[in-house]
This record gives sequence, C-alpha cells and structure tokens, in this order.
Amino acid sequence: MKITKLLIICVVFIIGCATTITAPNSQSLSNLNGYKYLVVESLEYSNAAADQYGVRQNIINTIMDNSTIKVLARSQISQVPTHESHLILYATISHETGFTCSTTMRFFDFSGTQIITIKGGSAWGGQAWRLGLNDSSKNAAKKFCFQYTGFKPELAINPGAKFASWPKINFPVSNFRKILSIAPDLSDLEGEWTLLGEPRYTIGIFRDSNSGSKDFNGFIIESASPTWSEGQLKLEFSQSAIPGVYTGVYFMGDHKKEYITATMKQPGFLSIQFDNPQANKGLEALKKFPMLNSNADSENIQEKKGAKVGTGFLLDPSGYIATNYHVVNEATTISAKFSDIGESLRCEVILKDINNDLAILKTVDDLNTTKRSLPYYISDDPKTRIGDRVHTVGYPLSSILGNNPKYSDGTVTSLFGIEGDPRLMQISNPIQPGNSGGILFDDHQVVVGVVVSTLNVEYLYKTSGAIPQNVNFAIKSTYLSSLIQMLPKKLQISKPPMKKNEVLLPDLIGEIEQCTVLIVAN
Repeated sequence: MKITKLLIICVVFIIGCATTITAPNSQSLSNLNGYKYLVVESLEYSNAAADQYGVRQNIINTIMDNSTIKVLARSQISQVPTHESHLILYATISHETGFTCSTTMRFFDFSGTQIITIKGGSAWGGQAWRLGLNDSSKNAAKKFCFQYTGFKPELAINPGAKFASWPKINFPVSNFRKILSIAPDLSDLEGEWTLLGEPRYTIGIFRDSNSGSKDFNGFIIESASPTWSEGQLKLEFSQSAIPGVYTGVYFMGDHKKEYITATMKQPGFLSIQFDNPQANKGLEALKKFPMLNSNADSENIQEKKGAKVGTGFLLDPSGYIATNYHVVNEATTISAKFSDIGESLRCEVILKDINNDLAILKTVDDLNTTKRSLPYYISDDPKTRIGDRVHTVGYPLSSILGNNPKYSDGTVTSLFGIEGDPRLMQISNPIQPGNSGGILFDDHQVVVGVVVSTLNVEYLYKTSGAIPQNVNFAIKSTYLSSLIQMLPKKLQISKPPMKKNEVLLPDLIGEIEQCTVLIVAN
C-alpha cells in the first residue's frame, strides 16, 4: 500500500455546557453526538495538491445530504463560542495496488485524543482513480453520518475539564492593566498582547521575579480556544544575551510544550519561531497595552530654563487637578494658574500613572475654590460613539496666544488610538502644544477623556509624504477614573444624572474655563 500525504480536515463541533466531566472511556469516545458543527478544510495529497478531484466538496456534500450536523466554513470558526469543543479529523487517502481505493478518516478531539476511525473503500482503480477517490470518500462520509444521529447536549465534553488544574497566575486578570499602570520601569515585553493567528489569544506578559529559570510569564487574558481559560500559563520567556531576543516555551492547544525563540523586531511587534517547525510555522504578536510613546506634545517654553506648560482641570473643589504625566515629569516645581486668579498656585504630584500618561496634582497654597461648582461629571464608562461631538478647553501655545483658555470642538473619529490602542480615542479637535492634559467633554457635560497628544507632523511627512489633518488623541476617562479611585481621599465627584441636562454650550464653556488651569513645570 502506498500511503499519500496526510490530508487534514478540521472538524469543529460545538458542545454543551457541562462544567465537569471525567475523561471519556474508549467506548464513549466513538459517540459523535456530543458535537454540533463541522468544518472541512482543503485536502492535500501526493498527485493533486489543489484537490483537483473535488474530494473535499464531495465529503461536504455527502455529509450535508445525509446528516443533521451543521457544516461551517473555516471563516466561521470564530463564531463558535470559546467554551465549546474542537474536533480534528485527519483523513488519509491511499491508492492500493490492484483496483481498490480507500479513504481512512481518523477523528481527534481538542486535546489530540483519538475518538474514532472511519474507513471507506471503492473497487475503482487504474485510469478511474478520480472516481475511486470520490467513491471511497463518499462511502467513508456515509459511515460518519451513520455514526452521527443527531446533536445531544448531554453527551457533550467540556474541553477545559482536562486542563482545569493547569497553572494559573496568582492575581486577578481584571487588575492586570491597573498593575501595569502603576508598575515602575516596565520592559518593552511587559504588557497586554494580541497573539495573531487561529485561534486568537490575548496574552498578558509580566516579569517573573520569583523564578531563576525564566524571566517572564505569559498568561491567558482572552482565548478563542476551548482548551484555554482565563489566567492559565501560556508561555515562558527568558532574556537571551541579545537585546530583544527571548527564548522559552509555548504551550500548544493540547498544552504540549514546544520550545520557541521570540524576537522583538520593533517595539510592540513580536515574532515567535518554533524550534520544531512541524509544531507551528510561527506566530506574531502585537502589543495592545500600555501604548508605546506616541509623541505626546506639551509646549516647551523658556527652553533655556527647561519649563514646560500644559493644561489641567479640577477634579474636585479642594484643589485636586488632573493633567498628563509628561507635562510634570522630572519637574522640581509645578504651578497652576486659573484664568480668574492673578497669581500661580504651587502644586505637588499626588498620584501618577506613567504608562497611561496621567497625573493627579494637589495645590499646596490655599485655594479658594470651595465655591467653584464643577460643571462636568467624570465617567468610568462613557458611552462614547464614533461621530459624537466633543469639546476641549485648554492653553495651546500660551507663549504666543496668551494665558487665557481656548476652546475647540470636533468629533470622535475612532474609539482606538495608534495601532488599535484601546486606551485612546481619536478626535478631530484642533490640538496644539499646551493642550496636553486638557479636559475632553461631550454635549452632556460628561468628561470622556484627557487630551494627550497629536501626531508628529514632521515625522509623518518625512515617512509618508502626507500631512495629517486634525489627527489627535485623548486618553479615555476610564483610566482617569481608575487613578482617582487609588487616591487616599475620596473626592467629591458627582455621577452623571439619570436625566441629561440641557445646558447652553457657551454657558457650559464659561463654567469649565473657571475650572481649567495652566500648568507650568520647571
């Protein structure tokens, strides 16, 4: 018997919601009724790599005509809920000597455990090999249909049960971003990554200070695979002698260990190569959080003195002020000036979020702001949509335009920042150096973000030949709200009212100007 190349047919079946189940015995493994969906991939065999004989479609048609199982296209696999099972069918088609063709289909589940083997044969041969292949594959498919009598959820297997005891991280995944936000001296590798390919994962990578054998751990944040759940260890990295190159292990869908080499070809982009190319051709990962330094601009005035200016706004009447961290970074003295107060008020940094470019200041000097009523609300979950109108008040180019607050409006043009950064939203508001740290609010008096940056026009022109128009960004208010919650003092921050107030925009801008400050950092 001459065996051709292995034909791979991926069969994906959705299972029910069983939470605990013991490993099935050999007899129960043959019961296919715990699965609901089927995906058949393209076939490859020795003398017809493109499946010129139509075997794949022949198998699909036979199953659809004779079975109630639902057949999906490969592109539809993502629609299968992540808690449900994957079944892989390996089929070999052999051309036996004489006048016989046979198709053997071997079914394996999500963990690589063989479930059942189904064979089909045909008496065709010689010049009629095509007919023989189709006949044998049809006969094998019919036998599959005989075994599959209908989806029965009570027979479903929980794919995650086998790996329930797999190692997990010892802190809540939900707090990972908060931990990143306050962690000092993060490496380029630490953060939240999207692992591209099928299935797709969101991986959290952090420094492992408790192990001498590895430097970094990677764990599951989100998974499209039923064999992986939140918090489970997915990979391990060790720093090599070459900067940006890491060695380690990667755990496959069946949790089998494979050795890898990962290279950070550029910040935020990771290329993973497997030492065993038969395991996987390679993977790519894109960083989601924290965002890379995106040229956040604050106006640099009095360059000889190294002073920087930006914008801030009150968080409560007692003198807590929000701004960008890059505005006050490395400053020895910080002052805030209200447009209706002649003198500047000294400030100190109370809390900072380096990775999200946020800082909370507190006035040191006595500030008579108790009568200042904040005309806006800070939301931890703004229902911002693309196309929503947004406004900002700040101190752009103060050395040229003066120390009076300036207003600009625009719209939300994207709910994501550079390279899909989820922390940022893109806005069309005209933004200039000095706007950094300014308030971004909507038509309903809700603070939806903090102005953080504008694209580097000179750099983009040199690299692309294009001059961007009003491509600016703001940090979503969710991250400011998280930082506020870390303050030792509970601030007097009002929640948005259930009924939206109707306020004339000019009146609202005037009130917000009274709560907006010019930040000068030396």
